[in-house]
Amino acid sequence: MDLRTMTQSLVTLAEDNIAFFSSQGPGETAQRLSGVFAGVREQALGLEPALGRLLGVAHLFDLDPETPANGYRSLVHIAR
Repeated sequence: MDLRTMTQSLVTLAEDNIAFFSSQGPGETAQRLSGVFAGVREQALGLEPALGRLLGVAHLFDLDPETPANGYRSLVHIAR
């Protein structure tokens, strides 16, 4: 799954959860969960450009041209 698709899927799921919990009435738990998913949505939107930048420079830190391995690539794979 590419970075854009992953981000859009996460944003869509967060928005679905925001809509669900917002429709559950004025209870504190529903409001808090709605707020949590709003935060997840914002984090996902901020994560995409950061991961894109990391992928853009990761090749600069490879061990050598035949060994495309470094901590930046690992971080991006973990985030996915």
